[in-house]
Amino acid sequence: MSIPAPRNVPTLVNLSSSDTTEITVPSLVTIPAHETNAVIDLTVVNDFVRDGSQLVYITATALNYADALGRVRVDDNENNPLAVFV
Repeated sequence: MSIPAPRNVPTLVNLSSSDTTEITVPSLVTIPAHETNAVIDLTVVNDFVRDGSQLVYITATALNYADALGRVRVDDNENNPLAVFV
């Protein structure tokens, strides 16, 4: 994530996921003072459910900044073969 210009103090950013059964994010991330960005880890949850591709929205909020919204498509990794017997 990034901010447009460095600040003299750290910037605290709150994160949330619209679907924590698909992706989790840290609830709080700090952009260090004099920096404009921070790297975050998204954790894709293996739910063992064949539910196809899911769209998850990540929201970032910070004091004195407009809220930001990003979207991530999570593709299913479950491969349940279909068997037909005649």
